[in-house]
Amino acid sequence: MTYTSLFLIIFTLLTSFSAFASKADQVLAVWWSPEQKTKVEIKKQNDIYYGQIIALRPESKEMMDTENPDSALQARHILGLEILSGFKFDGDDTWEKGSIYDPESGKTYKCKMWLQNNDVLKIRGYIGISLLGRTVEFTRVTGEHPDQQQEGEPVKVYLNHK
Repeated sequence: MTYTSLFLIIFTLLTSFSAFASKADQVLAVWWSPEQKTKVEIKKQNDIYYGQIIALRPESKEMMDTENPDSALQARHILGLEILSGFKFDGDDTWEKGSIYDPESGKTYKCKMWLQNNDVLKIRGYIGISLLGRTVEFTRVTGEHPDQQQEGEPVKVYLNHK
């Protein structure tokens, strides 16, 4: 094998890995929940993706996790709560094997998510199999600093998460 062939093989492997990582990280952003009641920031740690509530609108009725079935957790704040957890990128276009916690009902569901386009994240929560579930759309927050309050945006509280 010549040095040129070896170089081409290594180059191809590195660019393929880079493209995979880039595609997997497209979900890393701040997202509005379906009714724009909360902003959720999706992050990654050790190739596992998770999402945390970083902002609430003033009309969000609950600031505490009062619907949680575990009474010991009912006094925790919604702000800062991790509601998406355990997602792994499947190598194609879906983040799977995660879960979503719904603070309005206090229930946790199995979950998968995928990008419909660059600005719309589909999140499907389900019980058992994904046919028995519901899909909602999260919308990417745009602007120079999506994790901060935008001009004219009536958001009540922000988490200092940096």
